[in-house]
Amino acid sequence: EEVARYQHQPGERPRLVVLIGSLGARLHELKQKVVAENPQHFGVAVPHTTRPRKSHEKEGVEYHFVSKQAFEADLHHNKFLEHGEYKENFYGTSLEAIQAVMAKNKVCLVDVEPEALKQLRTSEFKPYIIFVKPAIQEK
Repeated sequence: EEVARYQHQPGERPRLVVLIGSLGARLHELKQKVVAENPQHFGVAVPHTTRPRKSHEKEGVEYHFVSKQAFEADLHHNKFLEHGEYKENFYGTSLEAIQAVMAKNKVCLVDVEPEALKQLRTSEFKPYIIFVKPAIQEK
């Protein structure tokens, strides 16, 4: 497939960038590095969780902390791109979290399961999809 450098044009809405890869691809670290080096151009969708907030965490930075009832209501209204449960707590990435980054005129970086791509291939998001292979382990 053809590869080209993405150059955001003035007046053009930012595009969503979806990172797909195996566990060894370290997608979370990649997203954080890109945002840290270019915070004016890139952002990440802040996920939702029902787990309690830790003392060092801030609402809306690491997570949106919500009750199980609120999470289940949002789930019922199809607000999540993907979701799961870990240690009796729910976690999910909402479409609104992606839209919030794009509303700031930033490219939103997300890493999702391939099944979630069906929901993102829309005229609203028009995602660029990047397959990231794991780093080669040195011997």
